[in-house]
Amino acid sequence: MMFKKIVFMVLISILCCSQTLWAEYMGEIVSGETKTGSISMAEQDFWTFEGNEGDRVLIRAVVTAYAWNTEMILIDPDQLTETTSGYGDSLNCVLAKTGTYTILVQDYNLDDVGNYSMTFLNLTRGPLTSSGDPDGGSIVSGQTVSGWISPSDVDAYQFPGVEGDRVLIRAVVTAYAWNTAIILVDPDGEFEVTSGYGDSLSCFLAKTGTYTILVQDYDYVDDGNYSMTFLNLTRGPLTSS
Repeated sequence: MMFKKIVFMVLISILCCSQTLWAEYMGEIVSGETKTGSISMAEQDFWTFEGNEGDRVLIRAVVTAYAWNTEMILIDPDQLTETTSGYGDSLNCVLAKTGTYTILVQDYNLDDVGNYSMTFLNLTRGPLTSSGDPDGGSIVSGQTVSGWISPSDVDAYQFPGVEGDRVLIRAVVTAYAWNTAIILVDPDGEFEVTSGYGDSLSCFLAKTGTYTILVQDYDYVDDGNYSMTFLNLTRGPLTSS
């Protein structure tokens, strides 16, 4: 039934745009996974996942071969377009419904070919890791963790925070030539602060609840190893076992 609905949607786009499109079902993706695929001219790959109303999801799809531009379209359980990444490589939104969602991946202009890597995270319900990418999970003050980043990959670590706490987060490259970027996500799933091109992030927490630290390549396209340290300078602890 899902495939028939997608084909119907593609046929509608053919009628509207006078362009022959074809869709390929790539399978299910779960939070914490990174998948790879390839796009032919006028092709749309589609992946499915289960979501709940109110879940905050983050999806990244980046080019790994040839010169083209990824575009993602998120289709809700009623087969309506919920949001799109446009010309960008990232999509971040709160789900409006409960059910089976579809991620369409395509070339922005539908006229180029190439390979891509896509990462999916449900920041509300997790999981934050998978068998293929075990980096992420819970982190406590005073702890240093290490991990590996690949194209489109986002490693997520969570900690409980209290409004007014001063936290310090450092993430540095330990192998290969790339640049770490750190994003701090608040308990409501909003991006609270980012390190930008730097390796360090220091701020006062604006809310109480579970925070998420995202570690990624600044441009989403490189890979390598990193080491990250987290400190809550207000409540500690300042050391770990």
